Amino acid sequence: IYLFAMLRSCKSLIRKYGKAFWGRFKRISKEKLAVIMPATPNIGKSIFSVNYQFGPAYIAWYKTFMELGMQQQEAWENIWLMSEKMVT
Repeated sequence: IYLFAMLRSCKSLIRKYGKAFWGRFKRISKEKLAVIMPATPNIGKSIFSVNYQFGPAYIAWYKTFMELGMQQQEAWENIWLMSEKMVT
């Protein structure tokens, strides 16, 4: 989910913030995801497992946007954009 959403939103975020921002966002969010994933419990196969997999990506993206100086609302809007890009 993380990689697919990153690939699908790359152009939109570059258009909005530039290549330098995208490079920092990509690097920092990947580092944050690497810390979050080992702490994320495996819930096994259930009807919730696909939705559950979105959590670590959303957390990594949110923390990264905030670290890069965004306001909370803008971070939320960008995460929404990334989610939309993943399914459209």
